[in-house]
Amino acid sequence: MIAALSPYHLTTREPAAMAALLLAERVVTMMPTPFGGAERSHVERAVARSPRYLDLMESWRWSVPLWNAGVIAGGIDGEDAGAEVRAVCARLRDDDRFAPLWLLMREGVFEDELSYLDSIARDLLRSGPDPAISIPLAAAMDRMAPLLGLVQIRSPPTSVAQRAEQRLPETLFAFAMPMLMQASAGRILEAREALGDSMERLGGVVREASSGGGSRLDVADAARDAAHAFESVRSDLSRPCDDEDDLHVIVGTASVTAVSMPVDSVLESSMVALRSFTRLPKRARAGTSTLPAVRDPLAGERVVSLVVRTIGRSR
Repeated sequence: MIAALSPYHLTTREPAAMAALLLAERVVTMMPTPFGGAERSHVERAVARSPRYLDLMESWRWSVPLWNAGVIAGGIDGEDAGAEVRAVCARLRDDDRFAPLWLLMREGVFEDELSYLDSIARDLLRSGPDPAISIPLAAAMDRMAPLLGLVQIRSPPTSVAQRAEQRLPETLFAFAMPMLMQASAGRILEAREALGDSMERLGGVVREASSGGGSRLDVADAARDAAHAFESVRSDLSRPCDDEDDLHVIVGTASVTAVSMPVDSVLESSMVALRSFTRLPKRARAGTSTLPAVRDPLAGERVVSLVVRTIGRSR
């Protein structure tokens, strides 16, 4: 299974990220890079121009071994989220159904390199308070999933928009899995190697069941095997991490619910949240525009997401 993961989750190392790093064969996220590419010279120039971008790179330093090992990637098959973010912004600008959301955007923020790197770094470090960044980014990650055959891994809803989003999905199945809730990159790699066959099987069965090719019983059976395998190495994996200042490992259990939702759930739920705070004119409500809708090549597509909730932990 190849998973899509929001860079917000990776920045905070929240349970959705930790579960993804154990379960998925590869985790694809949005890696903010200079327009010239991710070569060292371009990155060094960018961090010299943007102290916030330097802060973001420092906050992701812990994950470098996972990038080097190919567990985390900024794209797949030459595709990354950057182009899709700009496509979402263009849609908000041109599609009258989402006109109110366009008023929250800052035109050109994703077109100028310094503005882009500085703005997205600041928002990732502050966990997403700027809708001009968080809405296009979240929508782009969702749209990448059906385009590239990825399973989205996300956290439970907390904001008004995210809670509105939860009215849209169809629940497919659920399972529980053991996980490292807090651990270094080195320990995650160690766990992936120790649990390789069982977690690989669970990820594969989850992917099949998500696309209608497997059953809930298959998922339950694979999850049970993964839990047994984890217990056999729990004590060894739980020792302090000597590669990150003796970081204490926290082991726990996650409840994972697979849901299917419309590809534009982020935009639709953001509209609902916006209407709850403001009085929008009737023409600004989704589905009531008198102008022709902009053709969307992903119209009718759905995103399969795994929503990760923790249900217990131990040191």
